[in-house]
Amino acid sequence: MKIERGQVAIVTGASRGLGVYIAHSLATRGVNLVLAARTTEALSSLAAEITVEGVKAIPVQVDMAVESDVRALYQTAMQTFGQVDYVVNNAGIELVNYYESLAAEDIHRAVNVNLIGPMLLSHLALQDMIRRNSGHIINIASAAGLFPPPYSETYSATKAGLIAFTQSLRTSAALSDHNIGASVIAPGYMDDAGMYEDMKAHAPRAPWFIGSLPAQDLADEVIRCIERNKPIKILMPGVPTFLKLLHIIMPRTFQRISIGLGIFDPLIGTARYRASL
Repeated sequence: MKIERGQVAIVTGASRGLGVYIAHSLATRGVNLVLAARTTEALSSLAAEITVEGVKAIPVQVDMAVESDVRALYQTAMQTFGQVDYVVNNAGIELVNYYESLAAEDIHRAVNVNLIGPMLLSHLALQDMIRRNSGHIINIASAAGLFPPPYSETYSATKAGLIAFTQSLRTSAALSDHNIGASVIAPGYMDDAGMYEDMKAHAPRAPWFIGSLPAQDLADEVIRCIERNKPIKILMPGVPTFLKLLHIIMPRTFQRISIGLGIFDPLIGTARYRASL
């Protein structure tokens, strides 16, 4: 799908981290933006920055764990711009702790923000996209959804679900018949912004054979996914293909390596609850 000036995108998790980079990349292509997050001050600042680039941007306070908030977000976008061409589901919560130590409400919230919220927002947007024969859904998952690390059971499960949701969505006849695309990006460790950048103060950097990439690479990949309708992009250097094969054909070996190279053990420092919202 060709990105054209004047089109409209919803970007969730836009107040900080990778969402800021994604928003700026879309703005440089002339896309108007609906910036969604829980923190309004940072959203308003970003909206002001983006309008300098010659596009319109509105901040919308939303909790992606609350269905009424998700519906209100989409309604605000439609009332303001009359259409939504792109949805970038970027908001996410990472839980890092021993699974048995997690509170039930934290598990529920992570599932709602990371998986249910994006599915609901996509459901709302697709109905209008089908009527207009145009649109694209971009889901920001994680490499953790493909090769889950230790102490991240809930996060990994939700990201795996987001990958499966996108792949199943792409097989829908409604999408192919109406010129609608769906892509999922599974980033590994990203520098400059996001969860890995937050984690550096408390845990070792990524192992040398996995490495990390600049946050701008993910923002650039969002553009490529839209224009080329990519099914999935595993965005990490090193040996992701090897890790995926190892995960499938030698799960016990993968398990031992994951435990041995786990970048964050809850016994080291304080187990943290992080939200990119």
